[in-house]
Amino acid sequence: MQIISRRENESIVIDNRIIVTVLEFEDDFVRLAIETPHEEPPYREEVIHLMPEFA
Repeated sequence: MQIISRRENESIVIDNRIIVTVLEFEDDFVRLAIETPHEEPPYREEVIHLMPEFA
């Protein structure tokens, strides 16, 4: 696991195809924007085990 610090409106790029941008901090929450190729949509970790292709 990598820990990367970012401020609002800053991004990280993963595998030259996925861009994660910090939109805002509010109370105990962080809003993120995730840009992915259409064939690879993002999934939340807590629901991915419910999907047959990941089970």
